[in-house]
Amino acid sequence: MSENKVFMMVEKDQLLELIENAVRKGLSVKQKPKEEKQDELGEYVPQIKAMKILNRKTTWFHLKRKTGELTARKSANQWWYKRRDLENYIKNGIVSDSNY
Repeated sequence: MSENKVFMMVEKDQLLELIENAVRKGLSVKQKPKEEKQDELGEYVPQIKAMKILNRKTTWFHLKRKTGELTARKSANQWWYKRRDLENYIKNGIVSDSNY
């Protein structure tokens, strides 16, 4: 019995992509990356994403919620902010250069 063998030269990135595609085909349900799952509430943005948008830390957001400068909703263990409020902070130049 003779076996047919094929050798192929593939770059590292291509190999990783081939493996990832093969694994995804084997899964019955495709999983979204964690950040995408958290950003499915339309006009609301999770605090993790808001932190990246405004380049601020948790303490800054806590202070803004406490003073009423940012409205937020809490669901389970996650704070959510209106995208429009974050855009207004950027547009109006209210965000300072300091990181809390």
